[in-house]
Amino acid sequence: MKLLVAETSMEGKYDKGRTILHHAVQLGDGKFLDLLINISASVNDTDKSGKSALYYAVEEGYTVAAIKLLEAGANVEGKDDKGQTVLHHAVQHGDGKFLDLLIKNSASVNDTDNKGKSALYYAVERGNMSAAIKLLEAGASIKGRDDEGRTVLHHAAQRDDEKLLYRLLKNNTSVNEGDNNGRSPLHYAVERGNMVAAIKLDEAGASVEGKDDDARTVLHLAGQCGREELLELLLKNNASLNELDRQGKTALYYALEYALETGDPTFAVKLSEAGAKAPLVKYGLGMTLLHYAIQENKLNNLDILIKCKVYLNDYDDKGKTALHCAVDSGNIDAVKKLLEAGVDVNVETAKEKFTPLHLAAMRRHDEIIELLLDHKANPGVEDYIGQTALKCARNSHRHANIIKKMEEAIANLSLELK
Repeated sequence: MKLLVAETSMEGKYDKGRTILHHAVQLGDGKFLDLLINISASVNDTDKSGKSALYYAVEEGYTVAAIKLLEAGANVEGKDDKGQTVLHHAVQHGDGKFLDLLIKNSASVNDTDNKGKSALYYAVERGNMSAAIKLLEAGASIKGRDDEGRTVLHHAAQRDDEKLLYRLLKNNTSVNEGDNNGRSPLHYAVERGNMVAAIKLDEAGASVEGKDDDARTVLHLAGQCGREELLELLLKNNASLNELDRQGKTALYYALEYALETGDPTFAVKLSEAGAKAPLVKYGLGMTLLHYAIQENKLNNLDILIKCKVYLNDYDDKGKTALHCAVDSGNIDAVKKLLEAGVDVNVETAKEKFTPLHLAAMRRHDEIIELLLDHKANPGVEDYIGQTALKCARNSHRHANIIKKMEEAIANLSLELK
């Protein structure tokens, strides 16, 4: 081995810019490492990724090698091509012995990498409570921000670790700072459905009214995950119920989307009962959630929307309401539900001025005609060419009893007007 070393340049670099010392550490060859150090091999040479032999000792979990390198003068302050120190790597590899060793050798606990993250960020991201405490005790700062503007608390909020949050909040971490997208730690906790984190942040004074760059409050995010406990927490703190985000959606709208996707309306119903409203957001062809429930014949979804008191009489781009669509397709169950919910039985289409009764007569849906008449539909309303639903029924040769019932309805309405 001595001959091999004698014939080999200690300063030479091989694959990926690594020296013999790098390889000795990777191979875990303690005797070879001792020999190289004894003949003054440079312990701080870096490979093409900016890593010295000490980085490899940390990554390989080679404690003895790390101690020997440090005793030989290995630098703990260098950074690799990602801007990370050996302390960053020690935290990411989860070895407390290396962390202790590096702190003992005065490694800077507040150096940040190219993403603006200190070793503490990585400890928190991984939920490594032991490492986080050691770094805090060594003077790690909780005030920095990474390249996305997130503080350590933002990262902690994404984990439901009560002890970790307690430790950070105990150090007077600001609970309402927004990241580059305007999101506070509470936004992160609620978005992940992390109840423990949300409670701790609430107790520390986190605001429930802050908005991110999409104008979403924490209640909007709570609606997306459907956690009932989060709703109770936010309602207790008087969260605004009807704030609109940049898409014109309220928290109830997101809660309804969640309910329709999962079949669980609990969050949406409770939010509605608290006074939340669902705005008239439209999708392709101007259709609302109500139109889609009719089109796809999803009666359970229709029940949820009605129970949450969505507006029943909005038009799509064809000028039809949900009732027009239900009548047009002959969906009598949907028609019944809409009528029982109080939909306008005489609502007209935007262009042709057809009432639901016009459409039922033209489509020859006799059962629906009778149902509409039972709910006070007016057969005498004229469409855009002056034609009534009664005339449509006659033209489509409806049964005599249907015609008679429509005539009686017109007569009764005339008497009521008198």
